[in-house]
Amino acid sequence: MKKRFLVYLLTVTICKNVFATGAMITLDPTVNASVITEFLTSLTELYEMYDQTMQNIEMIQQKYEQMQFYIDRAQNWKWEEVEWDGDLDFRNEIKNATSQVNKQLTNIRKIKDSLTSNTVSWGGQSFSIASLAGIPIEGQGNLEAFVKEGAKYYEDGFKKAAKVWEEGVPEKEAQYIWSKYGLSPANYKMVRDVEKKLSETTGLLIGYIEDSDAKKEIETEQAKIIENIMDMLQQEGVTSDQIASVNAMLQEQTIFSLRDIEKKMEQAMGYMAWYNQLLAQKEESEAQSKLEKQKEAMKTSIPNNF
Repeated sequence: MKKRFLVYLLTVTICKNVFATGAMITLDPTVNASVITEFLTSLTELYEMYDQTMQNIEMIQQKYEQMQFYIDRAQNWKWEEVEWDGDLDFRNEIKNATSQVNKQLTNIRKIKDSLTSNTVSWGGQSFSIASLAGIPIEGQGNLEAFVKEGAKYYEDGFKKAAKVWEEGVPEKEAQYIWSKYGLSPANYKMVRDVEKKLSETTGLLIGYIEDSDAKKEIETEQAKIIENIMDMLQQEGVTSDQIASVNAMLQEQTIFSLRDIEKKMEQAMGYMAWYNQLLAQKEESEAQSKLEKQKEAMKTSIPNNF
C-alpha cells in the first residue's frame, strides 16, 4: 500500500526526488511527461502483479497446510483394529502423503526464498526479482538502479554499435524515430539494445524459479497427493459430497507463474531505459548549447584592436 501511494504521488505531481519503491527514484518532469506517466503506470502494474503472485503462492502454501490437517487426522485413526484385505494397507498411503506434503511445503519455501535471495549483479549492486518488483531489501538495488547500471555496464559497446547503425538509417526513417520517440536514431538504438540485455538478465532470474525442480515438483506431485488424501477420507467413511467439497478446496489455485511478472518487468524497464536516454540526450544538448554560448561570449569579450 505504501509503495503504491508513493507511485501515485509521483504520478500526480511528476516532480523530482520522490520515493517510488524502497529506494529513491528521481525523475525530471521536463524530459517527457508522457513517458514518465507510462513508466509509472507500468511500475504500478508490476508491483500489483508481484503482490498477486505472492498471494497465489501463499494460498498454495495454505492448501498444503490444510492437507496436513487431513493427514494428521488420518494418523489418529485406529489402524491396528482394521483387518486388511491382502496388500491393501493405507498406513503406507499416510506415510507417503505426509512425506509428499512436507516436501511440497519445502519446495514452496525454496521458491519464496529464491524471489529475494537469487540475484544478478553489476555495477557493484545485486538485484533480485523481489527488489526489482519494489520490495525494499537491504543490499539490493531497485529497478531504476538495475536499468542504469545495466546500461552503464554495456555502454561502450552499445554506443559503437549505435553509431554504426545510425549511419545506415534512411532520412525518412530517422525523422520518424525523432517524431515518435523524441530520440536520435543512435539513442533509439541504445534504448533497444539496453532493453534486450536487461530482458535477458531478468529472464535468467525468472527462469531460475520457473524451470526449477521445486516448481516442477509442486505442479506434478499435486494430483498424486490429492488422490492419496481422497483415498484416506473414503476409508474413514466420509460422504461423497464431503469428499467432493474437500477435493475442490484442495484443487483450487494450485499453480502460479512468474511469466506475467516478467512481462510487466520488461515493460517498466523499457520505459525507464527510454526515459534515461531522453534525459541523457537533453543534458548533452544543454551542455553543447552552454559551450557554444561560452565560446560566443569569449569572442565578444576579446577587444578588436584592428
